[in-house]
Amino acid sequence: MWTNIGGESPHNFNYKLLDFGNGRKLEQFGSYIVDRPSQIATNKPYHPELWDEKVAYFDAEKGWQFAEGIYKEWIINVLDISVKLKFSPSGQLGIFPEQYPNWIFLRKISDNISEKITILNGFAYTGISTLFTINGINETVHVDGSSSAINWAKENFKINYNSSGAKFINEDMLTFLSKEIRRGKKYNAFIFDPPEFGRGPKGEWSLKKDLPKLIDAINSLAYNPIFLIFTTHSQWLNKKELVSMMKKIKFIDNKYEIFDLIISTEEGANLNLGISFRWSQV
Repeated sequence: MWTNIGGESPHNFNYKLLDFGNGRKLEQFGSYIVDRPSQIATNKPYHPELWDEKVAYFDAEKGWQFAEGIYKEWIINVLDISVKLKFSPSGQLGIFPEQYPNWIFLRKISDNISEKITILNGFAYTGISTLFTINGINETVHVDGSSSAINWAKENFKINYNSSGAKFINEDMLTFLSKEIRRGKKYNAFIFDPPEFGRGPKGEWSLKKDLPKLIDAINSLAYNPIFLIFTTHSQWLNKKELVSMMKKIKFIDNKYEIFDLIISTEEGANLNLGISFRWSQV
């Protein structure tokens, strides 16, 4: 019933990519069909007849347009967690379905680690990756420069967990990393999904300019590393260039994998939304 994502076969993920083309994508999240921009969808739509079924449409200039009577917030399932979606002013909904293979990876890691590890999730958005690191043992530090994203992540955490296990910090990423280095903090695992450009409460981020600083910080903060996930939607980095950058992290050896972040229609039409670099010691 549900779409094939990144080569995986999803179970209990209420999402479909219905169609894409003409600079847009048509997706189903739970019972809602949503029409949003997608610059890389340059083809003609495969199923023009489906697009009239949308209940929400986003335009960069006009914002969201809705069918009558729909809720502006709703819950969908992703594996064994629940996620709150919202129609945000930027056109986002609070979830990036192409990350599904990494959520499976995080759940498997968390289920099979019996000793506490400390995880840093940077540029962590609404916290779905954070949720999959929670196992009653781990400690995850969730950092994002957007206060609204942090509050959204806290909502998602409360929906799923009554216990502790995550610490939410609203701060510019590089500022936070510098403070952690001065404090002598160490981490066993890292998750990063940085934008190409971004603005935090105390600074601006540029992937091309600041990625070397991020790598230096990882080298300073790593202790007995277990895993690293780095994803990018940048037009600047291809796979070869990303591997070259990631190999500047001291603990990265040949136990890595790199793959496209793909979502697919039921007929197998692929929309490539980025690259994922993943390294694991287990």
